[in-house]
Amino acid sequence: MSKIGLAVIFLVASALAGCDRPSSSGCMSGRSEALLKGKFTGPIVCSSEDATFVEIGTVGDYVLYDYRYRYLPEGAPFMHGGQKVMMFKGARYAGQYALNPPPYADVSLNRSKVIFRTEGHPGVSVMEFAHGPPPEIFAGGHFSALYQ
Repeated sequence: MSKIGLAVIFLVASALAGCDRPSSSGCMSGRSEALLKGKFTGPIVCSSEDATFVEIGTVGDYVLYDYRYRYLPEGAPFMHGGQKVMMFKGARYAGQYALNPPPYADVSLNRSKVIFRTEGHPGVSVMEFAHGPPPEIFAGGHFSALYQ
């Protein structure tokens, strides 16, 4: 796809998701262009009032982020939102796990393990990442499959 085509897609996605800054360098830690190229299937919310995109850490070749967001879809009477663990392999978007807030899960990293702690759910859930992204995780009492 041409750079102009990507720019048009980014601007449309930004408008639909409520982005207040269509610059790919400031939005989502500069990863928004990789998300578009990688066919990310979620909202790209750039407003710091409505989204956070925090690096969890690096496991092997993957960099993981905790993405929390809310936005008003066009024509919707109320805000939508969620939490995702998003992965990048180098500069390429590699996939995501959608979590089921509220409540949000606290996500941390201990070597090759991603640890989820969710208020109201006893104990912790652990995602072993030593051999790459698992096809499914269990966090906050719910299973989530790896997808784009």
